[in-house]
This record gives sequence, C-alpha cells and structure tokens, in this order.
Amino acid sequence: MLLKVKSNIKNYPLLYTLSYILLFFLFVKLKNKGVYIFSENGFIKTSIKYSLYTIFNLIFGLITIKLISFFNVKKLGGFKKNKVKHWELLIFPLYIIVIGELLYPSYFLFSKISILNWIVLIFWVFSIAFLEELMFRSLLQSVLIKKITKNKKSLILCVLANSIIFGLSHLIKYNQGYYGEMAQVLYSFFIGFLMGTLLLLTRKIWPSILIHFLINIPSVLEIFVTEKSLLTKNGSNYTDVNDFIYLVVLTLPCFIYGMYFLIKLSQKEVNELISTSY
Repeated sequence: MLLKVKSNIKNYPLLYTLSYILLFFLFVKLKNKGVYIFSENGFIKTSIKYSLYTIFNLIFGLITIKLISFFNVKKLGGFKKNKVKHWELLIFPLYIIVIGELLYPSYFLFSKISILNWIVLIFWVFSIAFLEELMFRSLLQSVLIKKITKNKKSLILCVLANSIIFGLSHLIKYNQGYYGEMAQVLYSFFIGFLMGTLLLLTRKIWPSILIHFLINIPSVLEIFVTEKSLLTKNGSNYTDVNDFIYLVVLTLPCFIYGMYFLIKLSQKEVNELISTSY
C-alpha cells in the first residue's frame, strides 16, 4: 500500500510539489499565530521571534531536501558532486548590495545591534535563503524542467514560471500597500529569475543560497536594532512610488542578465541540462 502511494506521488511530481508549497504557506500563517504565545502586550523579544522563524525555516528546508531526493532532481537541483561551473557569473548580483549601500547606507546600524541579535539575524537570514532556494529553485524549478522541458524555449518558460510563482508568493502577508506589494513581487521575480539561471549555469545550489543571504542582510538590519519588536507589522517601507521605481530599476538588471545567459545557451548545453533530469 505504501509503495503504491509513493509510486502515485512520483507519477505527479509537479502537482505534489505545488501542493507542498501551498501547505508550507498554510503553516506560515499558523507559525505567525503561534508566536503569540511568546508575546506580551503586542510585543515580543526580537531574538525570540526570529529564532522561532529560523527553526521553522530550517525544518521545512530539511523536508524540502528529502523531496528533492524523492523526486530524483538532486543533480538538476544543484546537489551534483562537481566543481562550480561559471563561478565568475556569481559576482554580478552583488551590485545590489553596493548600489543599495551607496543610495541607502545601512552601515551606521551595525554598531547598534547587540551581539545576540547579530547571531539571530545571521541564522534567520541564512534560513530564509536556504529554504527559498531549495524550495523554489532546487525543487520546483527542477520538477518543472523535468516535467516540461524539451528545448531551450520550454527551459526558459520553466524558469519564468518558477520566478512568477516565487514573486507572487511574497503576497502572502499583503499588508504593505499597493506599491509595497508590487515592489516585493517584482523584486522577488527579478532576483528569483537570476537565481534560477545561476543554478542552471553553475550546477550548484550553494552559491545561490550564499548570494541570496548576502543580498538580504542589509534590508533587515533595522529590524534588529531594537530588543523588542511588534508582533505584527502594519504598513510598509515601500508604499511610495519613488521607492517602488527604485527597487524595480535596481533589480531589473538581474532579469536581463539571467535572460541573456539563458538565451545564449547552446543546444548542446540545453540537452545536457535535460539529460540531468532523468
């Protein structure tokens, strides 16, 4: 009976992968309610709140690794035992940190964060990058490619579809106003598309996790300055149209960069990628 269930799941990898992601977001909602236990008058210790979020992310990250293995997409998902290919392509995304710091410097916040909060910050941001890259790139994108890809056009469509889903997934909280939500969706879509491309070109997932981790750090420093945080956040930093335009212009090159290298793929390279999915 168990073997029959496993066989049935393996026959519909895309359906069960999407179901798993939906289940994950259901648990996200439950997770946000669960932290109320540790709150007091609407506030919670910053270190406790984000430590709980870290544990949650790591648990689902480990489950995702199991699914990557179960659906036999480890090689396509960047778990192949080989050297990183085209490592020089990994330098480009770091422009986001450089330009972001020049226009909106956050380095003055470094000394204001306690050692405990720094530890929690690093583990939490890493857990986000770890989970999102595994779930959306190693798992979902790989399953899409394995199920759909026949040529370069369908390969690009798979990366696009995965990036759209990744972008829309950031609407889950929907508490940041119109421009804030659109900024989050497009920002995530552009960066997600680049990460999906980098996975295919480098054949390794860990570089994408590291870049994702580095890009996210400056954007969360302000949260960890205070020892206590509001349990829920009202409003957004990105409700202004100028901030929306800034984020889109900042990250659009990620999409262009990723699309350029996908279009440049030779048929031989496309065939090689397709072959790793079997």
